[in-house]
Amino acid sequence: MAPTQPTGDNIDLPSAAAQFRPAPGPEVIAAIQQYAFGSADWLYDLNFADQEPWQGDVLPDASVAYVDGAGDIVVIDGPVMLLSTSCDAVPGRNKPVATVAPVFTVSSFLDDLSQGQRTSKGQALRENRYSNIFYLPSVEGMSEQYVNFSYAGPVSTDWLAGHCSKCDPHDRLRLSQNGWYVLMMKLAAHYTRSEQVGDPPRRES
Repeated sequence: MAPTQPTGDNIDLPSAAAQFRPAPGPEVIAAIQQYAFGSADWLYDLNFADQEPWQGDVLPDASVAYVDGAGDIVVIDGPVMLLSTSCDAVPGRNKPVATVAPVFTVSSFLDDLSQGQRTSKGQALRENRYSNIFYLPSVEGMSEQYVNFSYAGPVSTDWLAGHCSKCDPHDRLRLSQNGWYVLMMKLAAHYTRSEQVGDPPRRES
């Protein structure tokens, strides 16, 4: 079983929003500052009907694998979020694989914590303060969940297209334009954030 605890740095998403490029509109920044991204109506597109894979889609019944400390391949079964761009996820574009990340329930995160940590760490997760975590508020048919970027891995684009074509749209989750902006900021924060005080220096070229 993959560990579910966040391990990323603490980030302040509202502050990061104003510096993101391409810049979201002022209404998006204002909503992020008020943590409106915890609202499903704001974060999700609940009315999509197409079967094309879009960046940020959450797909059911998938798998992603990683190599653990013993060198063994660990497979995480369950829903995944598509992290690759929508264009790269479409077959026939000379992109054999796309990147996905596993999705876990927030309850599994809280169950691993002591009683004293559940309030503070649960709040940090729901406010998207962990750089390697993207919080997904509950919506009809789905409890609150989170994506862990640290366990991202490749899947075949052919498999992905076939899987999407067989999925009922009601079993998938799609981000709204607002939600996509939040995802882009979280990916930027996780993969390109500045070094922290105390980090070992980079080697000089």
